[in-house]
Amino acid sequence: WMAGWYFLIACEIITAGPAHYQLPGLGSFLMSAADKGRSREMVAGLLVLLAIIVLMDAIVWQPLSNWAEKFRYEFAASSEPMRSLGMLDALSALGPAITHMMRSLLRPLFRSIRRAFSSTPPFNPAAYPGMVRAANYARIAALTGFAVLLVYAVADGMIALVRTLLEPWPAVSKSIPAATVFSILRLLAAYLISLAWTVPCAIAASESQRFARRLTPIAEIIGSIPATALFPLIVVFVIRITGGMNLASILLILTGMQWYLLFNLLAGVSQIPADLKEAARAFGLSRLATWRKLTIPSLIPSLLTGSITAWGGGWNALILSEYFVYHGRTYQVFGLGALLDEATYQAGSGIMILLSLLSMVLVVVMLNRLVWRRFYDVATERFKIDY
Repeated sequence: WMAGWYFLIACEIITAGPAHYQLPGLGSFLMSAADKGRSREMVAGLLVLLAIIVLMDAIVWQPLSNWAEKFRYEFAASSEPMRSLGMLDALSALGPAITHMMRSLLRPLFRSIRRAFSSTPPFNPAAYPGMVRAANYARIAALTGFAVLLVYAVADGMIALVRTLLEPWPAVSKSIPAATVFSILRLLAAYLISLAWTVPCAIAASESQRFARRLTPIAEIIGSIPATALFPLIVVFVIRITGGMNLASILLILTGMQWYLLFNLLAGVSQIPADLKEAARAFGLSRLATWRKLTIPSLIPSLLTGSITAWGGGWNALILSEYFVYHGRTYQVFGLGALLDEATYQAGSGIMILLSLLSMVLVVVMLNRLVWRRFYDVATERFKIDY
């Protein structure tokens, strides 16, 4: 849901060359306000978005998180369940009330349906052999038709792909390798910044339930803010002060990358068995020794999982961070995301879009195969907790 809110704008406004498609919604409202530089409308839309996120966290996700604590398996007493912020505790109580109301309204309907089905005699296939044969023939025909359509769609797509690749390549396609390198460097910078604050926060959360209770809902709310909503802040305070777009681009990538790391690390912290923590205290381990012997090794698998998803979120945010329009002016840096945006929004070049996407897919697959897969295999084998 957090990632869905983040990419709400990209989903509700689609542009391909001269073609422009816009769906009514909060995302398109925010994007239109950003394009026209209407700060008040952006603030109003952002406040509505934050209100929806806060209500959903209080009414849906926090009650579900507390309920999920029932299924924690530990040899020692479990830690205190996660709760929302104090000001949201009253709103959290609305969740069971709404559930009770819906159950009261739907229970008569379910009873009527159950009564209707129970009064119907069970179907005996042996009594209707013709109907059974017809159903089998229909199922075979449906599966065959689906297989034919699937083969046709794949073949047609491959033919279109080959035809597009055989078209003359534009001169700007020569810059794709260099643009890919620059984009990877920005992703790496954003990843290192994310590590610099998420790992200490996760370690602090492992030692303080109060800190973890406050950090989780705040991060959920802030992480749901679309990157477009940050354009005025970035334009005013970053671009005008530093005079460059590279820092602004890295900060925008950071908004799409850091939360995956944080939530995976917090999940790793919550999965550290309480009996191991008690054993560390019983043996008199210092705080530094506990970090080195228990906390950090326990976080390594979650760190790698968060890193993989964070880089995936970073590649998605790359398209928003290297090229954006605010108040009628275009801001961009040299990179793969900017090339893809230019090919989509300005040139409408299918071959350039395809080449940029293929380059991105190739880099992502190579990173997963050559880097993350090897690290993940070692981490899951060396740092897993078995009893």
